[in-house]
Amino acid sequence: MFRSALVALDGSAYSESAADLAIGWAGRYGVSLLGLGILDAPTIERAEPVSLGAGAYKKARDEARLANAHRRVADFLADFRARGQAAGVAVEVLEDIGDPAARILREAQRCDVVILGRETHFHFETQDQPDETLAQVLRGSPRPVVVVPRSVPEGQGVLLAYGGGREAAHTLQTFQLLGLAAGEAIEVVTIHRDGAEAEALVNLAGEYLAAQGAPHRLHPIVSVAPPADVLLERVPVRTPPSAGDGRPRPPSAPRPLRHLGYARRHAGMPGSRFHRCLSGDVTRASRFFSRAPHPGARQAHPYW
Repeated sequence: MFRSALVALDGSAYSESAADLAIGWAGRYGVSLLGLGILDAPTIERAEPVSLGAGAYKKARDEARLANAHRRVADFLADFRARGQAAGVAVEVLEDIGDPAARILREAQRCDVVILGRETHFHFETQDQPDETLAQVLRGSPRPVVVVPRSVPEGQGVLLAYGGGREAAHTLQTFQLLGLAAGEAIEVVTIHRDGAEAEALVNLAGEYLAAQGAPHRLHPIVSVAPPADVLLERVPVRTPPSAGDGRPRPPSAPRPLRHLGYARRHAGMPGSRFHRCLSGDVTRASRFFSRAPHPGARQAHPYW
């Protein structure tokens, strides 16, 4: 079961979105949160060529940067704790010192999942661009990683795109064992150009979910279009049974699915809340809940 989450915070807008998601999940699933802030001393203090006599200046500059970074980390950790307490969820915060990816991977062993923004900015004191922390965490994390876009739309329902293979099976199992569906029916979608293969693959997922007693519906789709395009077209058309006042919701008023899980060979372990993106690559379009390394993990920012 889902009992705890590590939320790696860097003070960026993406980090704020990750914090919002984590607090919402904590309230919904009853999990405890560990907010981790990291003082990136190795990058701030790294050796660099300086002119003769400028060593003292570099030392003073590094000390000032460390002090400023410490204040910023303390501020956004305090804000995270206050927001969690206001929401009535259990929150612990920790300021660590060292390489951001290494610190996250170490603390991840304490929790069920790791939550990070789609862009990471742990080198905020020395650079304005996204850093490589997310890619490093995706490659080495001992726990599933939730990658959060800058904004997370509201929605209802669970969609799991299933492509077969080892990683797909791991995705489905972990999503189910963590209880992230929270009793909602899981819409399992398999996309393949061969109808018989689509049917066979989606039935594998269906048999597993049936054995787990999880409500689900199977959707084998025959298509030669890019899978990402098919998924993005399908997500908004699911309509809940009522509009909130007991009346059926009209077809013209669909609501997006709240969760999008994606699993296929070599794609790692995605799943969770859906966010529309402008990519033709299905891994980029739907990657949110990731476990295994992925060939695209060399960049810290392309998943959404």
